[in-house]
Amino acid sequence: MQDKQTLLRIFLAAAQATSFRSAAAALELSPQVVTRAVQALENELGEVLFHRSTRRSVLSEFGQRFAAEAEVALAQFDRLFDTPRRAARERPEGLVRIVAPTMHGRRFLLPVLLQLGKSHPGLSFDLRLSDEPVDAVQLRADIGLHGGSLLDNRFVARTVARVSQHVCAAPELIAQLGRLRSVRDLDAVPTTQLIERATGRPWPWEFRNGLRFVPARTVFASDDPLAECEAVVAGLGVGQLSSVVAAEHLRGGRLVELLPGTVSRVWPLTLFRVRRDPVPLRVRITYDALLAAFA
Repeated sequence: MQDKQTLLRIFLAAAQATSFRSAAAALELSPQVVTRAVQALENELGEVLFHRSTRRSVLSEFGQRFAAEAEVALAQFDRLFDTPRRAARERPEGLVRIVAPTMHGRRFLLPVLLQLGKSHPGLSFDLRLSDEPVDAVQLRADIGLHGGSLLDNRFVARTVARVSQHVCAAPELIAQLGRLRSVRDLDAVPTTQLIERATGRPWPWEFRNGLRFVPARTVFASDDPLAECEAVVAGLGVGQLSSVVAAEHLRGGRLVELLPGTVSRVWPLTLFRVRRDPVPLRVRITYDALLAAFA
């Protein structure tokens, strides 16, 4: 027999009709199905719902009370499922959880989310920034940004940028130092250094063919890539900077690239969505806005 929700809907149709036959016609069911549904409810409740004759069916006193309660229960049930559908048709609303590396999240994601929040007041965001590996599923994230290829093929992912490291310096510092001819020349010039937060040690500079190198004359060190970049732009020293932070300054002439033939490997920056389907409107709009910003 049908589930109880279906039984209630058949019962209410019969309660509003003059006979089981007319209720069956309205529901496009056979009269036998309506009869069996009412009988199943009566057996479940242990009460008579209708006084029936060959021509008419009339609600019993218990049936009248039960019909009123059933209408309220089904209306609440329908509202429960209709609310998200109606909201999806009208406007996006609800919480979107996002995970990203600190620098990339601040530089690329945050401006988009702030603008999106103004355009869609019903949206709210939970942005978690970390430079340590994170489990997006455990954090209940909807969207994430990842440096490198994404290993979890359950996610919907798109490569949105290519990231590389570049040795850079301010034009005025280059005028003082002269051009560098090789990686070993870095030992003789002031340099900046990025500190690994987990260990407190400097990240070695990486070059083509797997060469790793820590310059000898560090004049500025920080565990924040943006702070290191600002120190290089200010002319304090030569730095090996990510293209994420250096590209804008290189285009604007505030930085000049040195030793361009030594650029290390390039790795992808991947934007991903944790769920394939279904995708709530709030998540889809946020993901599409981030993709558009990278494009």
